[in-house]
Amino acid sequence: MLGGHLPYGFKAEAEALFQHRPYDTKTLGGVTTTATGFRDTTAVMGNLLWELPLAEATGLPIRPFIGGGAGMAYSHSRLNDNPVSTNTYLQGSDWRFAWQALAGVKFDVAPGARLTAQYRYLRADGGRSRCATSGTPTATCLSGNNQSQSVDVGLELDL
Repeated sequence: MLGGHLPYGFKAEAEALFQHRPYDTKTLGGVTTTATGFRDTTAVMGNLLWELPLAEATGLPIRPFIGGGAGMAYSHSRLNDNPVSTNTYLQGSDWRFAWQALAGVKFDVAPGARLTAQYRYLRADGGRSRCATSGTPTATCLSGNNQSQSVDVGLELDL
């Protein structure tokens, strides 16, 4: 993540992120069995954040912030039998417009260094996957939104 400070407590940043969600079961005809699969999401986002000027007003080393961003996300999914066989039940990959909402807090730990904790809601609309009950997926059967929530912790440094 790279960013810069703007007037009035705003900050602009560019970030790249990766999220991995494993799948370990499938349900077909009401019967749940083991499976192996995943959904990986890689996104490139531009964000605008606003820091509440609490540190400047009170002298406390706490900086709450809110913000949002927009960009593009690439999602790739697959779901197979476990142990792996030729049966692939879900398969898809595509680029989609994505947006996110962010909120968190930064704690000053040294001059130019802050610990961060933030909540992230990320959504990419309109993803499509191909499905099958056996063999290789051929028809688009699932269309929907790729959304996730996470709590991220980190260290922010001024360079």
